Amino acid sequence: MGSEFGRVGILMGGSSSERAISLRSGMAAYHALTSLGIDCVSIDVVPDHAGFRKQIALAHIDVAFIALHGAFGEDGTAQTLLDQMHIPYTGSGAAASRCAIDKVASKYLFEEQGIVTPRAVVFNCELESTTGLERYTLGDIPGLLRGWGDVSGYVIKPACQGSSIGVTMVREMTRIPEAIEKALAFGDRIVIEEMISGRELTVGILEESALPVIEVIPGSEFYDYDAKYSNRQTQYRVPAPLTPEEGRLIQGEALKAHRALQCCGFSRVDLIYSLSGVPYILEVNTIPGLTDRSLLPRAAEAQGVPFPELCRRMLHAALRRHHTLTRLVAGGRLVFESPLS
Repeated sequence: MGSEFGRVGILMGGSSSERAISLRSGMAAYHALTSLGIDCVSIDVVPDHAGFRKQIALAHIDVAFIALHGAFGEDGTAQTLLDQMHIPYTGSGAAASRCAIDKVASKYLFEEQGIVTPRAVVFNCELESTTGLERYTLGDIPGLLRGWGDVSGYVIKPACQGSSIGVTMVREMTRIPEAIEKALAFGDRIVIEEMISGRELTVGILEESALPVIEVIPGSEFYDYDAKYSNRQTQYRVPAPLTPEEGRLIQGEALKAHRALQCCGFSRVDLIYSLSGVPYILEVNTIPGLTDRSLLPRAAEAQGVPFPELCRRMLHAALRRHHTLTRLVAGGRLVFESPLS
């Protein structure tokens, strides 16, 4: 049964702030695929170009199953290296991965495509920000935010982190500098976003179709790292209690976000369904978690796709994408990005 894929390398670990979750996701995929008789090897990734190439070559894999959250795995680096080695891999390509993990780049793209997303200000490490072509110092921010009018609060987050790491929700403007300092510990750019009051929802995408909507009821103030991975008071409604019209609206917007970033195979789209009935897209996760508390597997299960079958479908999508790209390259209709140094 496993011969259709050859040898599968499960890429996990790395050195990002999401290493622990990546190891859990990777081992979950490893056990699921081996239960189907698929030949798998687990690879704790060395986040170094030369080291990674050596690991992959020594493992003699035919396809890579990427469970590598955060930097190196979710930012397009591993994907670019695997493209150079002509090895198929699960999930989206390098360009889509880079754009999705960057909350600034993806937000601009959403706005260009008419996808509703919370308004925001972006800061660099010098505590200056840009919105469009304008620049602001930290001292300008209170006046700028007051211009937003009466809002519920503000969400301060690193531009390129997952699992809600470094995120703070504040309702008083006086707490913003402290929250900025916390976020800057995880990268040189941060986002100050309007807090949208409403229901926290997520939509898994599998094989270019939206899975049942999940509602998240955090066991803490918001769906932070603790609420995601350890707080047992966090609740999930699968499927979310929505009218058929609401469900179609939310799934449609999630698919738009997935396609806007040119993701493929699968993803998970996080959003807030506002009290006024507007879905606000927050982000698209190109390598969503696969732990026992993760949301893409829950959504797939609700659709009648058990976890081992979900992982198998991810591999099938990887091979289909690789074969399509191979044909395009052979026909002279596609040129891969410049190699990494």
